[in-house]
Amino acid sequence: MQVNNLAGYHAKLLGKQFKYARPGIETTPWKTREVSIQDPAGNRIHFYENL
Repeated sequence: MQVNNLAGYHAKLLGKQFKYARPGIETTPWKTREVSIQDPAGNRIHFYENL
């Protein structure tokens, strides 16, 4: 899912202080920054913004 302010969204996630969902921001070789979240069932959702 594309977002406009990935750093702001990332800060909101970390501010909730989930015990296991503490994602980082990754810069990819294809010029995006991404945050990936995994739920207990193993599903993943990726949030990204273009650089």
